[in-house]
Amino acid sequence: MKYADYLTLPIWQELSDDQKLNLVDDVLLACINSKIKWSNVRVETLILKNQECRTIAITLDGDEFIFIPSITDWELGSSLESSSLEITTLPKAWHCLEGELFSHSPQRLGSTSPMFVAQKSQPAGVKLKGHYHLVRGEYQGDQAFFDLFKGEIKEVLQPDLDFLTSLIWEFPTHYLKPKLFYLEQQVLNPEVYDIYSVEVETYGELLLRLYRQGYQLLSEDAWEAVLGSHFLETVKQRESTGLVSEVSEKAPFELQLNSHFPKFELTDQDYCRKLKIYLGSTNKLSLAFSEWPTYQKLVLEKELAGLNPCLYDYRKAIIIM
Repeated sequence: MKYADYLTLPIWQELSDDQKLNLVDDVLLACINSKIKWSNVRVETLILKNQECRTIAITLDGDEFIFIPSITDWELGSSLESSSLEITTLPKAWHCLEGELFSHSPQRLGSTSPMFVAQKSQPAGVKLKGHYHLVRGEYQGDQAFFDLFKGEIKEVLQPDLDFLTSLIWEFPTHYLKPKLFYLEQQVLNPEVYDIYSVEVETYGELLLRLYRQGYQLLSEDAWEAVLGSHFLETVKQRESTGLVSEVSEKAPFELQLNSHFPKFELTDQDYCRKLKIYLGSTNKLSLAFSEWPTYQKLVLEKELAGLNPCLYDYRKAIIIM
């Protein structure tokens, strides 16, 4: 049996946890850029192709990653009609374009290489500086940066409101101060906001920076395989039976669509950006839409001005060739 065969899903499923840990040590030494610092290698349970899979979780440069073995015959895309879905809360800039921009990618079979995929996506065009806890009023991170904009940040997150306004006011999911700072509410801990400095960065510059660090972006097939197919399968189950399977509900470790609001997630093709939309009829499911190339002619932001963190996320990956 060839070494690469052990990294395919059917054989990977047959290995013990200890065998997987030993195997991934070899993969890390042979395939991971020496600049990348890795730690906390462990085995977690992930849902792949609607079944439980024991696989490797690892911390790379401070971010959580999960190992996805090579899989053939992924059922990708969808035959569902967009009009049959309840799509809510598109950004205001897109309302006039709804129905013209997005479409399900076509239904097809795809294959993916073994890869390490970041558990969380990150907003594009910004650099993380720290975290602000609303309840405690505490900041952890680059204190000098926070001190520059402390007053403005607190005005956004804790404004001085009259009684009637306070009854209807909601905390923002995100806020962009152009060229200065960006705030985004954490999904799993909404009392905490991540605080970023704005870094003018185009799509090409993002790819180059990731390449130099030893990372890549996912292809459209890989993105749909690990972030779309499970959700699509759950949608199909719900529509056919009215129920969501137990397996689909109980994944202990999962890749996250890391925002409270719809955003594009970038792929390794500049014209293919996957739109993450939460379905109005559920709280847990999401569905991947492809962005048509014509979007680049219609969008208000120009690419040369840099990627807008309110619109774009990216997800680090390491593809094992």
